[in-house]
Amino acid sequence: MTDPGGAPADVLDLDLGFAVKGHIDFPNWLGGTGNVSVYADQLGGGYNQKILSKDITITANPTDPAGTTPIPWTLTYPADRPSSSIPLSDPSPPPGSMVYNLVAVFIFNGVPSDIAAFVEMGNYMIN
Repeated sequence: MTDPGGAPADVLDLDLGFAVKGHIDFPNWLGGTGNVSVYADQLGGGYNQKILSKDITITANPTDPAGTTPIPWTLTYPADRPSSSIPLSDPSPPPGSMVYNLVAVFIFNGVPSDIAAFVEMGNYMIN
């Protein structure tokens, strides 16, 4: 998680936006479309939504023996916010805390399956 200053941050300013970066270690013999989404669950409040989402094209590159390839991804707020989600600042100020637990989720070919993963990113104050 980075703010516009580049340093990892646990307090994020919505006016400046923020970026979430990561990678997926993916079997190099498998190709298709993946999706990375970030969900926010507000502590003490009613906000619980997908706040970022992006499809990723994964190209197979088989080798012998089979291995993995890191697939990097970056999501930025608000550019990658799904149109169906309510912005984090709405309503302003939010009821409850301004602290959110964030989780990144990866799914492959549009369905939760054996090829999926998640990582709990931790708590962030977002205002």
